[in-house]
Amino acid sequence: MTKEKQLNVVAFTIEGRLPNNDHMFSCLGKLVNLELRRLTRSEAKKFYRYITPRQCAKYDRVLVDIPFKYMFNNVKKIRKIQNIIFLNEDLCQNYIEGSKWFGRFSKFYASLPQCRILASGYTHTQTLKAEGIDACFVGKAFDETLILNQELERDIEYAFVGRINSNAYSERKAMLSEVSKHINLETPRANPGAEYNALLNRIVFFVSADVGLGEYMIKNFEALAAGCLLCAFRQGEEDTVIGFKDMENALLYSNSAELIEKINTVSSDLNLKKSIRRAGTVLAASYNYHSMSVKLFDAISRCFVQVKPSGVFGKIKGFLDV
Repeated sequence: MTKEKQLNVVAFTIEGRLPNNDHMFSCLGKLVNLELRRLTRSEAKKFYRYITPRQCAKYDRVLVDIPFKYMFNNVKKIRKIQNIIFLNEDLCQNYIEGSKWFGRFSKFYASLPQCRILASGYTHTQTLKAEGIDACFVGKAFDETLILNQELERDIEYAFVGRINSNAYSERKAMLSEVSKHINLETPRANPGAEYNALLNRIVFFVSADVGLGEYMIKNFEALAAGCLLCAFRQGEEDTVIGFKDMENALLYSNSAELIEKINTVSSDLNLKKSIRRAGTVLAASYNYHSMSVKLFDAISRCFVQVKPSGVFGKIKGFLDV
């Protein structure tokens, strides 16, 4: 047995999860002794029934990949689980004032005596740390066995594929509406998997608009992997950490006027257009499930950090009475 395989991990996920992350766990299973437990959605709401405090001694880590909405009201039970690590791709909801989960992630994590958060956004990870919570940045990831460039003829010049009809995405919707005044921006839909990949392979410019979210959603990296030329709304420090380079592997913009100007520039220079698309595809490889499994291994292998919740998050007595 290799040294890496000496880490014993039990992971909980849900059946029918979208996107499906079976390949990610398969890759992680090559690095650790992994016991994967898939729960139905009703079982996931009380997943603590499937891992007692006594059973925790069998595992070095308990990895939880279950929607936050299923855990929030069960904090009393969950806080008894030792060595628990949460894989969180929705942490941005904690910092969006229009979200029903605004501030609730922080309160939940701060109420646990020991836990680690594996977050998909760098800036939000740093904020959690400042709040006194043990957090690691692992980034977003996609399934490279499903999302790939099929080298097909592309017949949709400008498009965005994703959610816009919720309070959390109100700023995204407003930006896309502004952009659509200048270009023929389409917003097609597709089922997950092959149909979604086929749609991405029809798009030339994928116009992303993660406005107000504080991090890049997974669709940015899926679009890059499928060979689209990504147009992404700037996220500040996140850009450098992710590896986005304006006019080199993506078009970065702060407003619709800047985006339209850059689209026109690229459209008039076919060599530049090909170069950006090619570099974007190379960058995407750093955000597939294989790459993420290595980041996950590093993040879960570290010793837990003993932290003390700061500010309002330290006042948890009332919260534990939920």
